[in-house]
Amino acid sequence: MFNERYNPLKIVGNAAKYLLFYFIAFLVFTVIYIVSFRTPLFVANRVLFYRAVSLLIIVGAVFSIIVIIFARRGKIIKLAVQDVLIAVVIPLCLNMTFLSLVTVSIDRSISVFILAYMAENKDRAWTEEDITDLFLNVYMDKYKAMDRRFDEQLITGSIERIEGEKGAYQITDKGVFLINCFRLVGNVFPVDNRFLYPELYIPKE
Repeated sequence: MFNERYNPLKIVGNAAKYLLFYFIAFLVFTVIYIVSFRTPLFVANRVLFYRAVSLLIIVGAVFSIIVIIFARRGKIIKLAVQDVLIAVVIPLCLNMTFLSLVTVSIDRSISVFILAYMAENKDRAWTEEDITDLFLNVYMDKYKAMDRRFDEQLITGSIERIEGEKGAYQITDKGVFLINCFRLVGNVFPVDNRFLYPELYIPKE
C-alpha cells in the first residue's frame, strides 16, 4: 500500500492539474495581449516594437493581479508564490520571444516583403534585377521605408535633426552608445560585420 503522500497516481494527477493551469494561463495571457492591440493604448507610438513592449508590460501587470486574486479565492487548485510567478513570467517571456522573432520581422523585414510580393505574383519568374527594382521602386520609394526608419530613430532618440539644415540629421550620444552595444554583441556572435562597420567593407573604387 502506497503512502498517500507519495502515491504515484496522486503525484501525476497534481502535476497534470498544474500543467493544465499553466497552459490555460498562457492562453488567457496571450488572448488579452492580442486584444490589447485593438485598444487605443499607446497607439500614438508609431514604432510597433515599443508599443508592443509597453502593452506587454501593462498586460503582465493586469494578469498578475488576476492570478493573485485567483490564487486567493481558487478552490480547485492551491497556488504558491512560485506558481503565480510561473503563470505570469512564462507567458510574458514566450510572447516577448514571439514578438521579437515573428511579429517585428513581419512588420519590417525586407525578406517578408519580397516573399509576399512574389506570392501575389507566383506565376511570374523573378531575376535578381527584378527583385532589386522591386526593392528600390516599391519598398524604398512608394512605401517610404527610409522615412519610416528615420522616424523610428528620431522617436527613440538615436538621431536628431540639425537646426537650420532642412532634412539633415546627426547621430546622438544615445545612438553611438547603441551602436557600441551592437558591436560588442557582434564580437561575441558571428553576425555580418558589414552592418556594424560599413566603411571598412565598402568596395574601394
